[in-house]
Amino acid sequence: MQIGLFLAIPAGILNFIAVDNLIILAIAFFINGLSSLPITNINGLLVIDCALYNEWQGRPRMEGTLASVVGFAARIGQAFGVFILGILLSATGFDGTLDVQSESATMMIRYIFAFNPVVWSVLAALVLTFFKMDKKKIAYEVEQRREDPT
Repeated sequence: MQIGLFLAIPAGILNFIAVDNLIILAIAFFINGLSSLPITNINGLLVIDCALYNEWQGRPRMEGTLASVVGFAARIGQAFGVFILGILLSATGFDGTLDVQSESATMMIRYIFAFNPVVWSVLAALVLTFFKMDKKKIAYEVEQRREDPT
């Protein structure tokens, strides 16, 4: 998952240097899509791993609660992200009613489009370094408890 997330770095660089080259933008878009696949597809498995860890600790599994917290946090993060992006665009003079934006607004759009995914993907990859579990050991112990509950 971390390797996939680090693919956002070359995609961001390509997005920034492409300016208006559609071929480079398409390549960057493809690489960026690849970088988001692991976190998108494996996110649910992380919730299951957390539920297994809870069970291993003798707590309720709480899959529904964990999934709800992940969904809630995603919505809060999206709202906060849009708020920050709005502030950044406003600070550079972005005006949605104009046909042509100022140079500073255009540069901010390029920075946001290119480097925002890079920053969040790298942060997610770094956070995942702390998500270390010996899943085989934990799964084995939980299975043993299920077979012999005494």
